[in-house]
Amino acid sequence: MNKYIFSFLITAFSLGTLWGQNYELPPAKQQQFESLRIAFLTKRLSLNSAEAKVFWPVYDAYREELTSIYKKRQRIERRIKLDFDDMSESEMEKLSDDYMALQKDEYEARAKYHEEFKAILSARKVILLYKAESDLNREMLKRIRESRQSQRN
Repeated sequence: MNKYIFSFLITAFSLGTLWGQNYELPPAKQQQFESLRIAFLTKRLSLNSAEAKVFWPVYDAYREELTSIYKKRQRIERRIKLDFDDMSESEMEKLSDDYMALQKDEYEARAKYHEEFKAILSARKVILLYKAESDLNREMLKRIRESRQSQRN
């Protein structure tokens, strides 16, 4: 039974941690990254000043809520990584339930902000937002990997 729970959790965690990578940028780099994010999304979405004025506070709240969920999920992942062999069945059950609750929270947050984005942006720009986020995340992970690789060499 533990083997099945472990397989489930590992699969779920590996699928869900792309955005919430356990990698903290130094504050200067975080600020630089946020500036790049703003420029990238503004350009991709072709936001005019009126749209940008309404969009960014909502988008920032969206990112803050999702980041909070990802950090909670990371704590669960760390606990499993460090204590897996010593956890009881009931502890594992609680962690898997907590993880699923976070999945539900993430879905609900995304659904809530999807409606808010639709109230601010055209449907076309909402889709462009999701695509741009995916492209940006992929590009940033690529850069992080390349940076780590060049530091090793």
